[in-house]
Amino acid sequence: MKTWTLFVWIPAWLACMINLSCSDSEDDPALSWQDEDLATEHSVSGCGGFGAPSTKLREDATGEESVDDEGGAQVEEENPDDELDSMCGDERLTWSYDPSNRALTLYNKDIFLNCCGNHSVGIVQQGDAYIFKEVDQPEDGSARCDCMCLFDFKVILADVDQGNLALAIHRHETDQTESEVTIWQGNLDLSEGSGEVMIEENVGWCDVE
Repeated sequence: MKTWTLFVWIPAWLACMINLSCSDSEDDPALSWQDEDLATEHSVSGCGGFGAPSTKLREDATGEESVDDEGGAQVEEENPDDELDSMCGDERLTWSYDPSNRALTLYNKDIFLNCCGNHSVGIVQQGDAYIFKEVDQPEDGSARCDCMCLFDFKVILADVDQGNLALAIHRHETDQTESEVTIWQGNLDLSEGSGEVMIEENVGWCDVE
């Protein structure tokens, strides 16, 4: 009795749709680091940052409605200065360390980017240092808007020993530079519990006297 083996050719685009053989990191060199991402939580704000009144409710992984970490969607009254605030800020790295569960929370706040973009964040380890990865890509590969605003990015890294931690922030605006750029690098003393690093003052469209 003969046994026949049937080979079926499936187009690449169809394989992607049924999740057989592709992922964002495989298709996109700018996201190749995602296979090594150590972050246990990722958050990207809407225009204006976490806590901005314009931030909309989203669905979390359970399908329940949730708000961004600062609870921005709960703000009901509009502030006439909101538009100005979303155009000017000081880019900062803020962090907090919880020794009880050895978790490090990192925020990169007030990042001035085009209003229309797909944002990806994560954290990878290179030797003894950690790299906070940030990617800003045009929507649908090429779409940008005629406006800019401030965004906040957040990641949480688990199982971090207390002490000094070497960290760098790498950002890749894929339609602006061919590769990622180092925004900041330094050391955090996690024994202090929390801290803030000024990366750049008056980013965006600021009316500075």
